[in-house]
Amino acid sequence: MSRRNRILAALGVVGLLALGTWQAFPPREPLYEGKPLRYWLASEDREKATGAMEHFGTNAIPQLLKMIQAKDGPAMEALVNSVGRLARRLNYYHSIPIGAETTQERGCSGFSILGSNATPAIPALSNLLARGETRLNASIALACIGVEA
Repeated sequence: MSRRNRILAALGVVGLLALGTWQAFPPREPLYEGKPLRYWLASEDREKATGAMEHFGTNAIPQLLKMIQAKDGPAMEALVNSVGRLARRLNYYHSIPIGAETTQERGCSGFSILGSNATPAIPALSNLLARGETRLNASIALACIGVEA
């Protein structure tokens, strides 16, 4: 077997292992109509997104808490900024990478849709108020929950 064929075979095996791992460990986000929570929070169809959030209910809270705490590393921040600038120059907005700020906004949006159904998240959100980098998002989420918070 030539060296080229061995490399191709090794890449094929690695690819199959990656595919198998991906299938064995599906995303931990709750699904609705086969689509994850993040899909629905990014959806422009607010009616369907609201229906999805009602379906998720309190099962969405752990993921929403992770989303409002999202952080970009330096490499991702540079990528988001540079691709975003290029996309704005080209008037092409469909494939701009999603940075932490957008993820945080979508997490707050999820709490807004859940409203008072998200009251189980109040203790965790109260703890996030003490951290400077999550204080704003935690306060927005608490305000969206309503009087119970």
